[in-house]
Amino acid sequence: MASRGSSSGLEKLTRQHAVKLSPPGGVSIEECSLAVGASVGYGRVKSASRMNSAVVIFLDSTEKANQLVESGIVVKGTLLPVLPLATPAKKVVISNVPPFLRNELLERELARHGQLVSPIKMIPLGCKSTHLKHVVSFRRQVLMYGAPFVKRLTLKITATFCHI
Repeated sequence: MASRGSSSGLEKLTRQHAVKLSPPGGVSIEECSLAVGASVGYGRVKSASRMNSAVVIFLDSTEKANQLVESGIVVKGTLLPVLPLATPAKKVVISNVPPFLRNELLERELARHGQLVSPIKMIPLGCKSTHLKHVVSFRRQVLMYGAPFVKRLTLKITATFCHI
């Protein structure tokens, strides 16, 4: 039975103490925790678990969590980006984007209004038929922060294309 007067300090941790990693398949929570510990000190790693496909690790200080976000970590020779669990990022949905429009153009335009913190992803159309599960809509989404977002960010991007 756990004691009520626990001195481990775990109950004082907040979302700001946590970081989120998206390791490739086959990488365990222990391997991620060891990589984080090698970067900030093994004693600073307080809690770790898998949430969906990501690994979430709580550290003893928000400063060390921020340090990891800035530097990333190396797991099995691959540099992994580290995201804060409590992110001020907002999900931005980009509508009416035909599939031939490259993400690089959108990234360049959106970077004028804030910092992109995730890759741009196409949103599936959501067909129920198994024959059409692969079909994507004309919408994409990205996480951004740094911009003074209001309820809606309304932008118009005009692009000219010549198909030969």
